[in-house]
Amino acid sequence: MAQVQEMQEQMAAQQEALEHETVSVTAGGGAITVGITG
Repeated sequence: MAQVQEMQEQMAAQQEALEHETVSVTAGGGAITVGITG
């Protein structure tokens, strides 16, 4: 059970880190830019 709790804590930490992540993708020679935030 301790291993399951540790995995849950790690998943929560990853979710929190992704909340602050920003990913930008550009296509069509710069005609289209998409920004995604956590």
